[in-house]
Amino acid sequence: MRPITLADKLQMIRDRYYLLVGPLVLLLAFGLGNSPVLAWTAGSILVAATVLKVTQRR
Repeated sequence: MRPITLADKLQMIRDRYYLLVGPLVLLLAFGLGNSPVLAWTAGSILVAATVLKVTQRR
């Protein structure tokens, strides 16, 4: 079995983007009302995943 490369990991995130976005939006909404640290963390991950999805190589 070959080791997983960074390119493989990034492709896995791109493939599972929509499964990742739902929980992140819920965490972001919850964090905005209760925990700024949670909101910042969820928001940062959401932005990074979205940028990764948009810049996906075809």
